[in-house]
Amino acid sequence: MSQGYLTGLAAALVLALLLQVRTWAAARRAATRPIGPHDDIPARLFGFTLSYPGHWRAGYVDRETAAWRPRSRWAMPASLAGSRLMTVTNTTSKDGMPRLMVENVILTYVDSHGDVFRLAVFDATAPPRTRSGGTLSAPYRALEGGLARSLIQCVLAAPVRPSAPVEAPPPRLLWWRQRVPVVFGVVLLLAAVWSGYFLLPLIGAHEADAVVTLYRGHSYQCEVAWRDPVTGRQGGGDVDCGDRREGDTIRVTAMGWPRSGTADDPNTTIVLAALGGGFGVFFVGLLSIEQMMIRRRLRRTKYPV
Repeated sequence: MSQGYLTGLAAALVLALLLQVRTWAAARRAATRPIGPHDDIPARLFGFTLSYPGHWRAGYVDRETAAWRPRSRWAMPASLAGSRLMTVTNTTSKDGMPRLMVENVILTYVDSHGDVFRLAVFDATAPPRTRSGGTLSAPYRALEGGLARSLIQCVLAAPVRPSAPVEAPPPRLLWWRQRVPVVFGVVLLLAAVWSGYFLLPLIGAHEADAVVTLYRGHSYQCEVAWRDPVTGRQGGGDVDCGDRREGDTIRVTAMGWPRSGTADDPNTTIVLAALGGGFGVFFVGLLSIEQMMIRRRLRRTKYPV
């Protein structure tokens, strides 16, 4: 496995991590900035039915209508008016919130249909989150003042709109928009591009006679170069050359598009493609299972009517 491949893989992982950290940092700034008496309340929403996002999604709650509006256009808005407050708790490590999220108070509600959903909000009067993802067990004044109290009053005082006589058809891609975060699509897209970059050249791969141009030692790969007799293009790459020295001829595998003019081992390209694609699928699958378990636990939670 050459140093260039490792550098590319590391760059892709760092890019995906930076995109996620940038998203968390933006939500963190929005949650901790001063909130005026007429500003919308930043809050994360989570529920187990398709009426609510199936993961902690950032958004804002309108103070007058208690309508939750997501930060991204991909997500679906939700009306919280008419919901009953069940519990007010500190954030714990079992709530499925990444540690970079600063929300430290969770409000559990039951809507008019009996569906349970949760709102997470940052309240300066509550204990901050710890490194383990939870909060300190000390009591806080969420019901006496602070942003959590403002959110409770907002949902309680919001007028309930009468239901439409004819039920509107569900929005397009409702399941995907409520269950699949944008970061999942970004990670899977990067994994697909990475795997395709290494698998597509195998379709047009062919053998070529190359010349060793640089020998680094028996334990290292050597540089080779050749010229295609058909197209006249010059190619090169790093391959295992064994005991061959500079100037010797070696049979190599020349890759096809989009890595035309590059020599590589087919087995190595398959391993690299599997590593990149497997990491993306593993990352998305692991978080999806975690979210599914949280939704299942929330669905089984029973509250008195």
